[in-house]
Amino acid sequence: MKSPFIIFCYLLFGVALGLAQPNVEVYYSNANRADTVMDFGVTLEGSPTTRTFTVVNKGPATVGILATNPNADPYYIIVNVPGVPPEDPRKEEFERVEGLSYFIRAGETRLFTVVFRAFVNSPLFPPDRVVEALLTIRVVDSTAPLAASFDKTFRLRALKTTSILATTTPWISYDSVYVNPMPLAPSIPYTIDNAMLKRVKVDKQLFEMQTTVVGTSEIIVDTFPGVEFSPEDSVVWTTRYSPYNRGLDSAHFLVVYRPDSTTKSDTVLTTISGIGVEQKLTLIGATGVPLPVVVRGDTVDFGATPSDGTGIVARIIVRNEGNNNIGIVSESKVGIARDTAAYSVRRFLSAGGPTIRTNSFDTLDVSFVPIEGGDHRIRFVVGTDLRDRGIDGVPDGAQTTQWFFKGFGQRPQIQVTPSALNFGTVVLLKTCTSFVERTFAVRNVGNAELRVDSILITPGTSRITIDPPSFRIAAGQSQLVKATYEPETIGATTGAITLFTNSLVRAYDVRFDAVVVNPDSIVVSVPLETKVRPGSAVAVDVMATADKLTTTDRCVLSMNFNPSLLQYRSVQQLGTASEGAQVIDATELPRGTLRLALQAPTNFLSRSTLVTVIFDSFLGETASSDVSFTNGATIFGNAGCSSVLSVRVESGQFFLDSLCGLSYKTVGSGLRMMSGLFPNPASDNVNVALVVPTERTVSITLVDAFGREFVSIAPLSFSAGVHLIPFSVAHLPPSAYTVIVRSGNVYTPLPLMVGR
Repeated sequence: MKSPFIIFCYLLFGVALGLAQPNVEVYYSNANRADTVMDFGVTLEGSPTTRTFTVVNKGPATVGILATNPNADPYYIIVNVPGVPPEDPRKEEFERVEGLSYFIRAGETRLFTVVFRAFVNSPLFPPDRVVEALLTIRVVDSTAPLAASFDKTFRLRALKTTSILATTTPWISYDSVYVNPMPLAPSIPYTIDNAMLKRVKVDKQLFEMQTTVVGTSEIIVDTFPGVEFSPEDSVVWTTRYSPYNRGLDSAHFLVVYRPDSTTKSDTVLTTISGIGVEQKLTLIGATGVPLPVVVRGDTVDFGATPSDGTGIVARIIVRNEGNNNIGIVSESKVGIARDTAAYSVRRFLSAGGPTIRTNSFDTLDVSFVPIEGGDHRIRFVVGTDLRDRGIDGVPDGAQTTQWFFKGFGQRPQIQVTPSALNFGTVVLLKTCTSFVERTFAVRNVGNAELRVDSILITPGTSRITIDPPSFRIAAGQSQLVKATYEPETIGATTGAITLFTNSLVRAYDVRFDAVVVNPDSIVVSVPLETKVRPGSAVAVDVMATADKLTTTDRCVLSMNFNPSLLQYRSVQQLGTASEGAQVIDATELPRGTLRLALQAPTNFLSRSTLVTVIFDSFLGETASSDVSFTNGATIFGNAGCSSVLSVRVESGQFFLDSLCGLSYKTVGSGLRMMSGLFPNPASDNVNVALVVPTERTVSITLVDAFGREFVSIAPLSFSAGVHLIPFSVAHLPPSAYTVIVRSGNVYTPLPLMVGR
């Protein structure tokens, strides 16, 4: 026995050299070096069977399987398998052949032999029983046996029998196989050995399911026609297991034979069993605070939740409905950033431990707090250790379970147009409650109902009335709000109209300003002279004191003119102080009196021209007309008071233009028919303009300076009114001519110049 001091020296020497585990390879089957089952097969009593294993030393130093050291773990020992008491003698039927110690030099390979002794007539070692034991090997550096070692364990299996055919695998067990869908079904070979030196013919191969079968059998054995064993030979069948559902499946496979023609049949029976395994983590239900949360299949629906930062917390209940314990290795959220940010896991499934046992429940706490409106969808993926648990046929992806979280972020969003209000310049009166009105539109550009619960005016001394004071707006809709400002003191005022809402902007400010002034006067006028050719449109500018216009937002003008010369057509506002204002009234009744009413959404602009009035012009009874305003009927005001300024009016004159040789005369004291020529001079065509007060017959003649007649228009009947009679002068040579307009005994000569 080595002393403790020597052992210590071995250990110290190994540590000093930094020795690692020996570089060796130990195997039983050269065809499958990972195989750790050393099967001695079937043998008759008294017929020992041997098997060998190989040790390859790939390192630079000699290694050894040394003698057992009482102060160290065993290096080479045969013990009973788990479940068999250590003192049970069955392990003693296996024995190593070579004596210890074993050394393998660097680069060498050695074979070592184990024998199954197959004792005869020993009550401690009965026949027809599969005997198993464990062979434990420890390979160490021969100079440092207590340093790191290479360890290998083989399972020894053998069967001695008095029968002709027998097997060492009376039970084929598929411990755990994943249910469909799965890759190729796992298979295990099943071997029966002929222990005799004679040929044996198989009569039957019987397969019997012991558990219920629905459809195709889940356990399959490939059989052969005309099976016959050669002397001391073996036949191998292939078994497969493909479970369709969870749980235990079992079958018997029987091989029936006759040792010879004079004996009864004998049977070799093996049991094949398997367990179909499925991992199934199922959503059972959920509770939500403060809103309900609904589970539909693999989806958790958080419903519609306000995007106001409060959110909803759900407790999601899950259950392991599979038939294997689930080991959780990961839990993660998958989705775009805006969606994953909306979901927060407050309690993971693994918080109660990494394992969820079969038929057990667990909970997952998730909060949904959207910060944006619209749909928020993610996948919650649970990763498990399923592929690391030695279960056959696990398909790719079965190790993960994924659920879908969906929720809708309700986000009303306010938009105000215009964003600020200008009440303009407001006149403060003692005799009338003056006020102005402005409107703004509140639009909900979000995806949920917008509430304006209350409205606050700051400073509180500002007299502003809001209508309506509270309201609700559906998504995509708008509400028109009227703000009425009533002045109290002279001076400038600024402040805010604050809307308290349920949107993310809880308090939305609409800024306002106003200037309050004392009453003043305004001058309204038209140009002193306006000229136009008869038959043309004439534009008459209505002018007013520009800085006073800005204190009003509405007005009424009463204009007077000669109806035989002018007739109202329309108004022109572009570029004027009333640009953008609405024409409330434009009525010429009676003829010659125009009432024009204008109202602007805000105060009139600071421009000297209030509006331009368009008239049609005629050859009238006179060549001119006053254009005036009715004092007292021309007023300027606001929403509260129709008149807030004292008005002073100034008139103007309208004249018919006599350009181009057109003249206006009265022919005789009673005829009062007017005529004229245009254009004059003329080159190709000329027009005779007539203003006929009553129905008349008129003829027209054109003569030259010598009285020769070149153009003659027979007498024509004309009704009362303005008429144009065209005729051509293109055939006349350039010269001076006279056009004679005759009606009865009265005629009017009109000089005409033809030139080119």
